[in-house]
Amino acid sequence: MSAPFNPSYRDGYPISISRLRPVVNLVKVKARVVFEGRVQGVFFRANTKKYAESLGLVGWVRNTRDGRVEAVFEGEEEDVRKAIDWCEHEQPYAEVTSKTVELSEPDGRHSDFAIRS
Repeated sequence: MSAPFNPSYRDGYPISISRLRPVVNLVKVKARVVFEGRVQGVFFRANTKKYAESLGLVGWVRNTRDGRVEAVFEGEEEDVRKAIDWCEHEQPYAEVTSKTVELSEPDGRHSDFAIRS
């Protein structure tokens, strides 16, 4: 005999309220960011790729000829902001002195996060 339906039970076992997640509308964004400072020759691109992938972001990062680093992050707005903040303040060997951020609608052109040359 099966247990009667009860929303606090799943498959006959109690469900902790803390395991239930609220349904939220996640906003997706695209950000083009240019970082200035000591950002080349310090593994900035490799570290950015690794961190962006850990957040589930897509896009790319590359060095520019004038010594800056340009990146495009696409994904959930909160995660994009985390990536930008991490690049600015947490990069292990870099020293970012300024950044420029342009937000736009995501275009879905990227399927992964790449290092461009």
